[in-house]
Amino acid sequence: LYPADTDDLQSFSLKLGPDGYIVTEYSGQEPEIVIPGGKNQNRVKEIGTGDPVIRHGDKVKIIQIPETIRAVGSFAFANCPALESVFFEGNAPAEAEGVFEGSENVTVYYKKGTKGWGDTWCGRKTLEYDGGYLSLGTVTVRDRVPVLFQSVLSGEPVAFYGNMGE
Repeated sequence: LYPADTDDLQSFSLKLGPDGYIVTEYSGQEPEIVIPGGKNQNRVKEIGTGDPVIRHGDKVKIIQIPETIRAVGSFAFANCPALESVFFEGNAPAEAEGVFEGSENVTVYYKKGTKGWGDTWCGRKTLEYDGGYLSLGTVTVRDRVPVLFQSVLSGEPVAFYGNMGE
């Protein structure tokens, strides 16, 4: 995933609320979603109430939520059966009804040092992580040069060796 202050907003529908932008829809079909952190000097503050917000939820596996988010609306991530992980970079938003309805196998990860998290959030198990970004994408390693990554979950280095393809 990429940093959540990305300017790539093509697949997102946003509306300007009193305190900043609200994500009202994601129409992309990527397995990884990075909720944008802002647009034109305004911060994204909320993920709206959806029916659901994510239109192609059957493909989504990971969602990254920026520290700017203060609220997640009811049913925002409903009907995402492949959803496995939601990474929050900021403090815990208030819990809402049915956020993960039909998305049964989700673990919520919160960044170390953030506040308001308990053992569960919206009925799903929570775990602390040290920060960083996770990707389901492919890695290219050339000439058997080792490439090191930091595990998002454990913080330990992970090494890949050899030619893993293009």
